Amino acid sequence: MKTITRILFLASLVVAFSCQREEDNIFEKSSTQRINEAVKEYTTILTTPENGWKMSYFPQTSQKFGGYVFLLKFDDKGNVTVASEIFDSDDTATSLYQVNQNAGVTLCFDTYNEIFTSFSDPSAPLAGDTGYGMEGDNDFLIVEASKDRVVLKGKKSGSYSVLEPMKSADWAGYLKSFQTKADDMTYTAFVLTGPDKSIKVSGSYRKMYFTCTDEAGESYEESSAYIFTDDGLKMYTPVEVEGLLLDEFKYDAKALKFVSTENPSIVITPYIAPIAETFMNGSWCIRYANLTGSFTKSCFDAGDAAFYKNTGLSLMYAYLCKGDDLISGYNSNWGFTTYTGQYAGGNGINVTKVADNKVSMVYDSTKNQGNGDTFASLGFTYYLNAFSNGTNPRTFTITTDNVKSPSWVRLVEDGNPDNDFTLYDEFETYK
Repeated sequence: MKTITRILFLASLVVAFSCQREEDNIFEKSSTQRINEAVKEYTTILTTPENGWKMSYFPQTSQKFGGYVFLLKFDDKGNVTVASEIFDSDDTATSLYQVNQNAGVTLCFDTYNEIFTSFSDPSAPLAGDTGYGMEGDNDFLIVEASKDRVVLKGKKSGSYSVLEPMKSADWAGYLKSFQTKADDMTYTAFVLTGPDKSIKVSGSYRKMYFTCTDEAGESYEESSAYIFTDDGLKMYTPVEVEGLLLDEFKYDAKALKFVSTENPSIVITPYIAPIAETFMNGSWCIRYANLTGSFTKSCFDAGDAAFYKNTGLSLMYAYLCKGDDLISGYNSNWGFTTYTGQYAGGNGINVTKVADNKVSMVYDSTKNQGNGDTFASLGFTYYLNAFSNGTNPRTFTITTDNVKSPSWVRLVEDGNPDNDFTLYDEFETYK
């Protein structure tokens, strides 16, 4: 019996040892060798294109800002030169990069680059919340790489970006032309149509929000980020909206519409919304210097004084917008949204379109969020008096510099011309 047991034990060792030998021989090279070879191969791929790469870059986890074109040129000494559609066409910036092993082969932008780092800078030089910015990446996992295409995944955001060889050596000329096309294709409202479908679409940055209806007649929202191409736009990833598959669209400048390249019966038609609607869907920065009317200024002077007296705090940022446009974690309630540098609050305002160039506003405390209730008790009712006469609405006439794509809106209260203020589509401090 002992002999049988010993034989069975030895046999099991032989089997285990044989299996281990087979597992060890699955790869001819060690993991370190394979990683080192991949790093070398990917570096060669990145540095080979004579004109560099065109990058379709989507920052932020949910791609809330949409996608943007960057141009990148890597050299074999660890330098990368960057240009982008969001800067002047002839602007470039050079910094360091490396390809290394970090839970996969990773492309790292090692040092500050005025152009590229603007998307990850928490001071929010372009857009986004202070302390977060546009939440872009500096480190990217290389998902796949070939001479024709490199796919990157942001290690922080998880968003995918794609690099394709740049065809033209004239970066400045290409970007200048691209910027002109992008400006022409930029709208803030659309209508999506397809067979037996007509769906209202709003836009924020480069992301579309589709107002859909389910079989029970209930409304719900779908969304998709997009990026402009040389002749139209492309969704971040194909998305189905009420049975319509949306991916890539070509812009028909004469007919003013985007036509699906896969199914020409699917069309996105830009809608130049009345300025009242654009105001209601936008994010508008309040700056003390742009409070023109004596009544408006007196409201904000009183608010500043009371809030500082009660808290020792002052406003850093103030907006009329949907709460989640300014503060991460807030909902889409529209109102007076503020941030002191330490504390944030949203004071709800019901805004209603009265005419194409008129809106009414009235304070609604049931839609407060964050520190909204606390702020209201500490002096914010003075600020809110500029927009709402207690529980009674104020009606404003709106003018702008550009109905299609306004950079500012001016609101003057009907019957009270001293309530006059101009708001900008920008990210600036209150004072």
